[in-house]
Amino acid sequence: MSVSVDSGLVACREADLPFRWYPMLPVLRLWNEYMAKMVGSAHYGYDVGPEGPATATGGGSHAHAWAREAGFGVGRIEKGASVMAYGRDGEERSWHGGLHVERVDSSDVREKFRKAGASDEELATIVEDLRRWSEDEDGMFWCMICEIICRC
Repeated sequence: MSVSVDSGLVACREADLPFRWYPMLPVLRLWNEYMAKMVGSAHYGYDVGPEGPATATGGGSHAHAWAREAGFGVGRIEKGASVMAYGRDGEERSWHGGLHVERVDSSDVREKFRKAGASDEELATIVEDLRRWSEDEDGMFWCMICEIICRC
């Protein structure tokens, strides 16, 4: 949350987990699991659900409650959501898949996944499945974005 003057607004958009992939290749479930663990170690309020990462929620699901904890009354919080979607065409799917391949293959995300328990073999397999997803004409990715606007 940001600090605002008495007559201002505070707005927040935060992604929620799990991310949705189609097709849900077996190792993309593992990608979701390590992403959940990585985000969970970086932010409070992240919960892995009783059935594992498939029922987890990220910060987005908590934004309105955090606003209440910060002192905003129920009538001063406008809640909403939107969805990011990637894969509408081959170029977009290739870009989005490539972005995640690069993150898992050669960025700090790789080390964060390792700290979350991923083996080198699992990381290599995640990269392979991300590439397979990128090449699948039916491949789609969705991420819910939770939104709030708080009136001071």
